[in-house]
Amino acid sequence: DKLGVNEIEIETEIQLEELLLNNPEFIEEGFRLLANQKRTTPYQKRIDLLGVDSTGTLTILELKVKEDRDQLPQAIEYFDWLLERGISFFRDYFSELKIANKAPRIILVAPKYGERTIKLGKYISEEIDLSFKKYFAFDVEGKTIIKLVDENIPSKIEIEQPPLDEND
Repeated sequence: DKLGVNEIEIETEIQLEELLLNNPEFIEEGFRLLANQKRTTPYQKRIDLLGVDSTGTLTILELKVKEDRDQLPQAIEYFDWLLERGISFFRDYFSELKIANKAPRIILVAPKYGERTIKLGKYISEEIDLSFKKYFAFDVEGKTIIKLVDENIPSKIEIEQPPLDEND
């Protein structure tokens, strides 16, 4: 008797968001969600999920159900908004959570990432704690399970030292 496990597709970001809201442990062990669809100003956009990881780091999650070249730039706008707002604002507002006084993390969640996103990620990950998580969705006997797998962000290419010209 084989377990009823089938890989499924998530149709909408709302579906993906709901699954992660109801199961923050799918994101990471010890992850706690603070807000969803948090409106930012002046952008008037909404952070999909805002949470705190097991180390107390404020974390932005930007969700997509298909490859989206604007996913990372969008997450950086939210990152910038959080810093402008001030980490202390969130530390005071969610005082029971012991939010660490350090720069937020960004976690992108999508089924796949395009070349542009990966290239940008190479350089941005030097400054910002950035994770690309590829998701897989499964129906396990009528219950949807999401598995997030870290997608490797390649190292940036170091500039080679040009040879010295004897005439310089």
